Amino acid sequence: MKANILKMERGIRLAAGAALVLGVLTNPFSPAWLALIGAYFTLTAIMRWDPMYAGARALFAEQTKPRVIARQPARLSTSMR
Repeated sequence: MKANILKMERGIRLAAGAALVLGVLTNPFSPAWLALIGAYFTLTAIMRWDPMYAGARALFAEQTKPRVIARQPARLSTSMR
């Protein structure tokens, strides 16, 4: 797998994920799904690869390719007036 997360984003994901997980563990009234989101952020930061980024890149790759239109070359005039 090729890394698709930048260094700065990796640090942000690691900090936000750890904060979410620790917040759920310390506060019993917080919803458990926040810990799942935090775990996702933390794991993708550790792996340096996000499957959602990879899926989005593969999905939209066809739409971002430039279209090549075949044109006939222009004819140069050989006679000088």
